[in-house]
Amino acid sequence: MSTIIDITRAHKGSERRVVEAVLERHAEELAGHPVVLGFESQAFPLGAVTAVVDFRSAGSWQPEAEVNRIIAETLESFRDRGLPAPYRVFSFHHLVINRQGRLGEVDSGTFEVRPLRDYTYSRAAAPSEEWPEELIPLSEAVVMLERALTRAGATPTKAILKSDIRHMLVAEDPRFRKDAHPAAANSHFISALVDRARAQGIIKTAGYGSKVSLWPASADIEPVSSAVDLQLAASPSEMPRQVRGGQPPTGADRAGAPKERDRSQVFTDAMRRTNFGPFPEVRTDFYRQLMEVSAQITTEPFTARYLCRESAERVKAKAPEGFLRRGRDGAEDSYFPKERYAWDKLQTFGMRALARAGLLHDKDGNLMPELPFALPQALITAPLPDDLDVQLDAEVVLEVLKSVELEWASERADLAGVLFSAREEQALDRLDQVISHLHGLQKVHYDPDRDVLRRVP
Repeated sequence: MSTIIDITRAHKGSERRVVEAVLERHAEELAGHPVVLGFESQAFPLGAVTAVVDFRSAGSWQPEAEVNRIIAETLESFRDRGLPAPYRVFSFHHLVINRQGRLGEVDSGTFEVRPLRDYTYSRAAAPSEEWPEELIPLSEAVVMLERALTRAGATPTKAILKSDIRHMLVAEDPRFRKDAHPAAANSHFISALVDRARAQGIIKTAGYGSKVSLWPASADIEPVSSAVDLQLAASPSEMPRQVRGGQPPTGADRAGAPKERDRSQVFTDAMRRTNFGPFPEVRTDFYRQLMEVSAQITTEPFTARYLCRESAERVKAKAPEGFLRRGRDGAEDSYFPKERYAWDKLQTFGMRALARAGLLHDKDGNLMPELPFALPQALITAPLPDDLDVQLDAEVVLEVLKSVELEWASERADLAGVLFSAREEQALDRLDQVISHLHGLQKVHYDPDRDVLRRVP
């Protein structure tokens, strides 16, 4: 099948991974070298992949309508050369995916289109038909996963981290070893199995990102039992916080480190008072979805309400069935479903953060201030910047610094824990990046004598 892979909307640095994902998933269907359409700057990041594809430059930059025209003319060239239809197009572009613009003039029966976003690492693993049945049938694999979790005594409050699943499965069957099959060595092998088992209702999951944990669906789910718990479950500001190493706090932790717990609560309260965060489980993915949705803007701008609502719905659709809320002061951890998550507050937070970052405009092109009655109709007129996550997290940090100072050495990890549900080096580096951004804008001041960071009035 003659193929076009349009990477003109790929995020910088992701070009090779995206193309390789398409090649790997459709290796048996491709006829000859697929055409990879990209800008001049995207050729080098492809590296060795250029040896097995036909890279075609679209110049230094082109608007979506021009990319659409190039794709349409390439399809017509396939036809003129007598290449057998149907053809296949992979793209991030809204016009291409919906066969609009110049592409709408091409016989729709001669080609099919697939969203390239389905081939990024942030999306779900390959569909079940891509499971390596020759290694182990999927029906057997999900049963073994359930059995391994049951043997380990996994429950909603004693869930098993996904990162620990591999060695448990190897104990069940050596076919799960990384050297048993090329597919088994793939980093998405376990994720694919978890996704299938969850879709079949065999297991349930909680957490997000690298902190996903699992248990058998047959295990009883401990209900949220008190009025206070119900209130906390409905508020993302009261989501689980973790101590060093990502582990739930022990009794000794709580007894021996009251300042750590109290300062984390102070930071959380600073955001909760104004409903401006922290949403640690979903905030990063929400930013990613904001960028992906805004990338579909062509001639007509999007309203802030549409952008944030669509992005929040995408995050919700991909989220696990529930989240674990870490117990406090000796209380056991509890579970609550994603349906109780305050998705409406996440949408409002998105609109407010975009306005504070100067990314929303009124119909006359003026910057839109943070006015609750006007924000829903504010306009996004162009794709959002690549550093959106840094810009919006900077607004979250400023919200905290409105009411408190940050003692850098002793409280930096506390703030990282509240914002990113982790205190490891990666989370600390991310916080440093955000603070550096604010410092460059002269919105924060660091006092070296007191080792304190404060907001500039």
